[in-house]
Amino acid sequence: MGYNITDGFIDHTFRELSDPALRVWLTLRRFADRTTGECYPSQRRLCRITGLSRTSLWRGLIELQSRGAVTITHVPNPNGPGYHNRYTLHYNGL
Repeated sequence: MGYNITDGFIDHTFRELSDPALRVWLTLRRFADRTTGECYPSQRRLCRITGLSRTSLWRGLIELQSRGAVTITHVPNPNGPGYHNRYTLHYNGL
């Protein structure tokens, strides 16, 4: 699933995405497995890296999900109660 970011992609994406969505997508891409597109960063970590509040982070994620650029799957925590999120990037959604 390797993906090269071209000037055309940057020009298009920077115009089309909101600032929070762009920050979130670039950060998820940093963590994503290059074969599967999957990653598991915590919301706290995403907020810290992007500089976004949790509300803005979720607005960005919802925007990306509505465009088909990311799938968010809630995965049960194998070590106890609760869930964590698995983010899967879909480059054709941008």
